[in-house]
Amino acid sequence: ADALTADALSTGLFVLGPDAALAFAARQPGIEVIVIEVGNDESAAAPLRVRTSSGLEGSLRLLVEDIELVKRAGAGE
Repeated sequence: ADALTADALSTGLFVLGPDAALAFAARQPGIEVIVIEVGNDESAAAPLRVRTSSGLEGSLRLLVEDIELVKRAGAGE
């Protein structure tokens, strides 16, 4: 994709919010999403959590310990 398309998608997906952005990516071939969220409750395993669309599953390597990589329901089972 070109830069203009990537920028438009980034803005639109941000406005949709994390769950809707991931759902959109699941329906669109060739579009992948990384969602980085601040853990807002004390039971969170880490202050930041990362969710990805299915095409990025297993391709991220976390470089710091206090980030939780959330696997999709049913992934890897």
